[in-house]
Amino acid sequence: MATPPQFTVHSTPTEILNQAGEWLARQLGSEFRWVKSRQTVSRTHGARTDEIRLQPSKWNRAGIGTWATLRVTVRNKNLATWRRNHSHDTLLAHDPDLLWSNEFINVDRDLYFVELSGQLQPDDKSVRRISLEELLEGTQSLVLPMLEYFKSPQDVSNRLPDAWFVLAAPLVEWAISLGDRSSARRIAERMMRVHPERAAVFDRGQTLSHAGQRPALGVGEDALGWLTARHNLFTPSEPLPWTIPPTSDKLRRNHGTE
Repeated sequence: MATPPQFTVHSTPTEILNQAGEWLARQLGSEFRWVKSRQTVSRTHGARTDEIRLQPSKWNRAGIGTWATLRVTVRNKNLATWRRNHSHDTLLAHDPDLLWSNEFINVDRDLYFVELSGQLQPDDKSVRRISLEELLEGTQSLVLPMLEYFKSPQDVSNRLPDAWFVLAAPLVEWAISLGDRSSARRIAERMMRVHPERAAVFDRGQTLSHAGQRPALGVGEDALGWLTARHNLFTPSEPLPWTIPPTSDKLRRNHGTE
């Protein structure tokens, strides 16, 4: 691993962020590039684009310190085509290629707050500060392997870890757009098993769909409820799968039913 860039008190936060992003892209491999305008390390595989964004902190000051937080986003241009052609069946016509996006603190609290220069005591003491080198190591071991599952809805539904099923309703749209209703149902089930406390929000989304209305956002459990009702993923006569205890020992352990 090459030595990370060194900064001086004369380096501006913008310069520091760009040099850090360029270094990170080089270390991740030739398929990655730093996109200054989006503050993002990006790569494209066919229809899919993966983005690792370094979001600058509002506390950044030249000569004092520069910090960033991590957001990971997956985009798919084929999904964008489907959404443009099915505007009544989607909640993300305004952001058509969005497949999955999260502040990474929602997935892993220890891979989020990056200290590029200076020293800062975060208000939230439970958030760990990491170096640029630690960000690289975490991206290589914890992020990139998971992004490989975004090759298909089936891989996502069966292999993506539970922690990634947050604000994940667009994954259901993706499966629906490909005619993979089985994976769409499985993704919905896993999302609700991870967040059973959001059942009322899911129900509200279904109610909005039946009333010809839409939730304000297209990524959470209300969006999930809207999508399942709009696309008839579950029949009224069947119990919702996440209300049934998991059948396997592994699933029971994962979901705390033993």
